[in-house]
Amino acid sequence: MVQHEERIRNGMKAYSLLEQLRSGSTDQAVRDQFNSMKKDLGYGLLLKRYTPNVADATEAQIQQANQRLHPACSAAVLCVPYHGGVWLPASGNHRALFLECHPQPHWREKMASARALYGIPLPWIAVEAGWFVAEYGRQPWAIGEVLPTAVANSSLTAGDLIFSMVLICGLYTLFLGGRIVLNVQVCTPRPKQPENRSLSL
Repeated sequence: MVQHEERIRNGMKAYSLLEQLRSGSTDQAVRDQFNSMKKDLGYGLLLKRYTPNVADATEAQIQQANQRLHPACSAAVLCVPYHGGVWLPASGNHRALFLECHPQPHWREKMASARALYGIPLPWIAVEAGWFVAEYGRQPWAIGEVLPTAVANSSLTAGDLIFSMVLICGLYTLFLGGRIVLNVQVCTPRPKQPENRSLSL
C-alpha cells in the first residue's frame, strides 16, 4: 500500500505537469519531468473519482484512492473454489454421459437422464463465477495502471447495451429451448413395434 500511495502522489505531479503542457507550455524541463513521471499518471487519475482537481487532492482523498486499489478479496476467494467446484463435476458428468451412450439397464438410463437434466446450468454457473473473479480482480482499472474505470469513456449508448443484453438472453433462451426439446424427444418412451414373425414350413 505504501508503494501505491507513492505512485498516487507521483501521479498527482504528473497530472499537474500534463496540465501545464496542455495549456501551451514549451518548457523542456517540464516535458522532461513529465516523461519521467508519466508512468504513474494513471494512479493520479484515480483521484478523479473524489475530486475534479487532481493536483490539489487532500490527504483523505489520497487515502481513499489508495484503499480502492485493494478491494476486499473475500468475494474473489469464495468464487475461485466455487468456480472449480462447479466446473469439475460438470466436466466429469459430461464425460460419464459420453461413456454411457451404449445401452444400459433401465435404472442407469434414468440416472443418466437426470444427471443430464440437472447438469444443464452447471457450466454456465462456473463461467459466471470465473467471469466475476476476472472482473472483480482487475478493479479499479479499465486498462491496468493506465486508465481507471471512473474516467473511462465508451461510445456505447444505453440502447446499445440493452439491445446486446436482450440479444444474448434471447439467444441463450433459444439454446435452452432447443436442448429441452431434444431431451424430450430422446427421453420420451416410444411404443414397441410388433415383431413380424413368419411361419416357416
